[in-house]
Amino acid sequence: MTPLTELLLLADQILTKHKLLYWLDSGTLLGAIRNGELLSWEHDIDLSLWRSDVSQELEETIANEFEEKGYIILRTPHYTTIMGKLVWLDLCYYTVKDYTAYIPVYVANSKLSLFLHHIREIAKYTEFYRKSEGVRGARTSLLHLMCSLLLAMPSIIRQRIMSASEYWLGKIGYNTWVVPVGYFKQFRQIELCGVKFNIPLMAEGYLAWRYGLTWRKPNKNWDNNNDGGLTRVWGKPEDVL
Repeated sequence: MTPLTELLLLADQILTKHKLLYWLDSGTLLGAIRNGELLSWEHDIDLSLWRSDVSQELEETIANEFEEKGYIILRTPHYTTIMGKLVWLDLCYYTVKDYTAYIPVYVANSKLSLFLHHIREIAKYTEFYRKSEGVRGARTSLLHLMCSLLLAMPSIIRQRIMSASEYWLGKIGYNTWVVPVGYFKQFRQIELCGVKFNIPLMAEGYLAWRYGLTWRKPNKNWDNNNDGGLTRVWGKPEDVL
């Protein structure tokens, strides 16, 4: 069993135990539908839930259960990342407004916004990135250096750096997840890694909307920052809601 499969099955065990509705999303859904398996070049799992189903207390309980298995946890208002040695899992929390499902997070749409995004994230979650150093391949040395520098700074300075990055991200614009909620109204099940998982009832239509009409053709160079499920916004992510 690969580390990625092990993480997926652990997530199913934990989320099912807490009777949560969740579904395969993004690249994990794409692999399940198109390939009948996890994409061979992927290092992460994408699962989605409704924010309204996960209280802060339950979110903390789930995080603790992953930590007990040796994973490093990053908790934010809109997603939880469960980090292993070479793999990770994102639990994304959708919020509904005006027939649209949102995950109000910063996603870079230019080199400048990518730089600001990294600075903001590392300044805000410095300890997490320090612990998970070595996971994300080629960026390891730069990530380690930035974390080391920020950890050496007083927390008040890190807070100011984060706020400044957030301010300028809002000025130049960034992308965030915006999905027609109809895709997540009904679900069906599909077998993956020997377990049945929920997927959107209209999964093929959703994938065509997300990745384009050529979604059935593998593309290892797909740029998530230009994903069809993103829209350009300004200001803070919370302003979308």
